[in-house]
Amino acid sequence: PATVRLSNGAPGIAPDWRPNVRGMGLKVHSVPGVKLLTGDEGAECVDFLLANHPTSFHTVLEDYPGVQALMSVGNLKGVLKQFPVEGKLILHAVLKVVKNLCNTTYHSQTPYALGDGAIKYQLVPQTSWWQSICSFFTIPNFFDPAYLRHGAVKTLRKRPVKFTLCVRL
Repeated sequence: PATVRLSNGAPGIAPDWRPNVRGMGLKVHSVPGVKLLTGDEGAECVDFLLANHPTSFHTVLEDYPGVQALMSVGNLKGVLKQFPVEGKLILHAVLKVVKNLCNTTYHSQTPYALGDGAIKYQLVPQTSWWQSICSFFTIPNFFDPAYLRHGAVKTLRKRPVKFTLCVRL
């Protein structure tokens, strides 16, 4: 069993047509074993945080607080001026048009250690060829400020949504 939460990257509530990174939080329950996170060693769940963009916007860890401070108040212009590399990465990510959250591929944006190597996670929607074709030709109702929410509800009322959890070396 799992709990899923769909979200936006930017803080606050905004219309869905506003450029943003889309995310999925996935909590998988009933996972036995000792966890590495201090304080959660006995937890029986595993959490995944994924976004519709495959890489992080942060190229230098020390710049993270400055970029986050500017983005938390919606100052993309300030990010582009003070942190041009990160600003361009953010623009590339937020300008992707998402038609339906249920048909979107989600990625862990950072790698995780696995022995001597590293892995990334990816959630790929399982759709039929017909659903893929219909999705390609569908134009979202951008006049609806909650078109992503309404599209997800409509999809979930029609059919179950399934994703494949991929582990990429």
